Amino acid sequence: MEREELLLLGTSEEAADTILADIENMRQEYEGRIESVKKEYEIEKLLTQSGARNLKAVRALLGDGSVEELAGEIEALKKGEDTRFLFEKRASFAPARSGEKLPDAGKSSYEALLDKARKSGNTLEAIRIKQKAASEGIMLL
Repeated sequence: MEREELLLLGTSEEAADTILADIENMRQEYEGRIESVKKEYEIEKLLTQSGARNLKAVRALLGDGSVEELAGEIEALKKGEDTRFLFEKRASFAPARSGEKLPDAGKSSYEALLDKARKSGNTLEAIRIKQKAASEGIMLL
């Protein structure tokens, strides 16, 4: 809003000056808040990407510098003997090789039960075990 507009509305010059000063103060205050929120978001993003286990705890150890300065501080904390426990270790997982098959836990347990029933000569129990396995999609011989 312009001073001339306020004067056309019938406000006094002192009131117009006060209103304009209040508007400017509020604008600066809210711009400061927005910048603060943006900076906190960037810091939390940085902490999350660095693998911090507890964002509040790590944030308490950081200074109040720029995001770039805090990135350096975070790296130092990750390497520090007494602070590296605050960060998760990034494990590298190798994909399974294509020829490798993981054992089917369900099948091996049914095979063990079937083997036990056969050794004890309990044919009826062996049939029940095979039927139960088949109902779960596991074929036993």
